[in-house]
Amino acid sequence: MTALGVMEPEEVTPDCPPAMVEDVLKTLEKAIKAHQLYLHNNPSYLKSLATTKAAIEPLWALTGSLVLQVTDTQLKYFGVPVNDHPDKGGDSLPWLLFKDGLRELTLLPGFEDGELDRFLAIIPKVRHAQPHEDDLLTLLWEQDFECLKYRYVEINDPAAPFAADSDPGRWPASDHRVYDDPSAAVEEAKEEAQQRAEESASSEPDKMAGLINMDEFDASLYFLDPNEIEYLRQETEREYSADLRRLVLCALLDIFELQVDPLVRDEVAGDIEALVM
Repeated sequence: MTALGVMEPEEVTPDCPPAMVEDVLKTLEKAIKAHQLYLHNNPSYLKSLATTKAAIEPLWALTGSLVLQVTDTQLKYFGVPVNDHPDKGGDSLPWLLFKDGLRELTLLPGFEDGELDRFLAIIPKVRHAQPHEDDLLTLLWEQDFECLKYRYVEINDPAAPFAADSDPGRWPASDHRVYDDPSAAVEEAKEEAQQRAEESASSEPDKMAGLINMDEFDASLYFLDPNEIEYLRQETEREYSADLRRLVLCALLDIFELQVDPLVRDEVAGDIEALVM
């Protein structure tokens, strides 16, 4: 209590040492890179996955949940930066989460057992996603995680704050309504866009008059002549009669010749041995 009788805010003590959480996130980032570089049965990836699991498990002896706040350059634990990337943007984990609206990420006991591998698969997809492909929130929703929870802001306004008492994993629309099913928000957005287009068309008939109507053109059907059909038949037979085993073996030998990494060569050699046995 201060001299004026006003209560000072009580300082909250983290359940886990921030340095411990920082180590967990470092191993998590290494596992994400390993997931991008290696196949799922590769020893290097399996070792990285096991290391990450071993780093996460001790947390549950100290806390029942690991709650991380997300900014464009940092992941914070109780306000303490535990994953810091000063350069905004790029491929940093905080930016990949932040740019799609995610503002809080919570890990629960059991995440490392059944859901870690699925989460590792999502991050590279987001990192290399094209504009027409699903964003982070959609990919997380599709996985229906039980031990990973998240909260996020309005997708169309990433700078907006989210309510502290909002439910994890809900899908707000552009007018801040909440949907249990993201498909409902998508459908309503489509209907609104169509309605706006119709209103625009009715208010500007002169502009619409200059557009080409494909219904005014007669559709013509084109058929292949016998020689073209015979050519396609021969090529199809040739493709299906090719020795797939030989083609795969040639591809593996090319990879073995071009790659200088001993780990990659060992893996390719194992595949060749399994193929020719």
